[in-house]
Amino acid sequence: YNLWEVYAEFDIPLLSGAPLAEELGLEAAVRYSDYDDYDETTWKLGGRWAPAEWITFRGQASTGFRAPNVLELFGGKADAFTGITDPCNAVNQAANPTVAANCAAEGVPSDFVQPAAQLKVSQGGNPNLEPETSDNFSVGFVLTPEIWGNPRIAVDYYDVEIEDAIGTPVESNVINTCYETPGLAAPECDRIDRGPAGDVVRFDLLLENLVTIETSGIDVNATFAWDTSFGVITADWLVNWLDEYTETTDTGTKEEFAGEVACDVCSFAGYPEIKSTLSATLAQDAWSATLAWRYLDEMEISDEIGFDEFADKADAVNYFDLFASYNWDNWTFSVAVENIGDEEPPFVPAISANTSPIYDYLGRYYSARIKFAM
Repeated sequence: YNLWEVYAEFDIPLLSGAPLAEELGLEAAVRYSDYDDYDETTWKLGGRWAPAEWITFRGQASTGFRAPNVLELFGGKADAFTGITDPCNAVNQAANPTVAANCAAEGVPSDFVQPAAQLKVSQGGNPNLEPETSDNFSVGFVLTPEIWGNPRIAVDYYDVEIEDAIGTPVESNVINTCYETPGLAAPECDRIDRGPAGDVVRFDLLLENLVTIETSGIDVNATFAWDTSFGVITADWLVNWLDEYTETTDTGTKEEFAGEVACDVCSFAGYPEIKSTLSATLAQDAWSATLAWRYLDEMEISDEIGFDEFADKADAVNYFDLFASYNWDNWTFSVAVENIGDEEPPFVPAISANTSPIYDYLGRYYSARIKFAM
């Protein structure tokens, strides 16, 4: 697995200290990447304009390239038992003639009942993967007014489109697309085999190049600082508004994930439309203390498994954390209390009891650390 690259970067100042142009400049870059089996040229072009010292506008357009890594190419298969509703269940066959015909062609009886709520899905690397490429655009501004708190406020809009994105398609979409396509003509059907009793005995879901991932949104990053008689107070606020996160498969199946959360055995975890972290720190001499507030917006529950009896929304969640540290010579002592309010995660199938990449599931969490530096 070999790679060589050549690149060049340019930062070109155009104006400085001129009327309505305290600063005006261009940025440009180009990179050529050559791997064993493919090569790519990417570029970046951007600019910044500060009509006054306290405000700067900036924008950038670029292309991106990511080759599949060794594990994505050659990682071995592993089986997972995933909650999926078999479309050949009797109730589905009765409701959809196309599904019934396809299931009959596979030898599945019309009164078939799925023997378990899970199907064995084989996942792993795929040596036929191609590189990802992307088109990226961002525009925004930075405010640094000389007022109380010496704020620095950055607001940026971003829009990213990734072609041939490496990922795993939604399991339920794969099997449903297969059986809802007349004559089992969908490429998804090549992934699935059934046994003599009609149940699924092979369901391959290796990594693949999805057609597109499109995402856009707005990031806000604000920082304030105050020098007081009892210490320096700083406040940092980071907010992301997710406008879009869409995945499209090679057969045109489109999934919009913005504002949705799913279980940890499903194809994705969660994409809140609003995600925010606000922290305030008081520091003096050798010690500091920070109080942080983390917020996750309300999300709709994506019911991939088919648990119809569960709620369809996960409420918004607020977490509060406290961190403190003290420096003494070469020693640093720090303590933390995370999720002070012992907030429980919203009830989402399969993640609420013990694991979640989105929510804190351990409850209130204490930690202490001692560090010695020579």
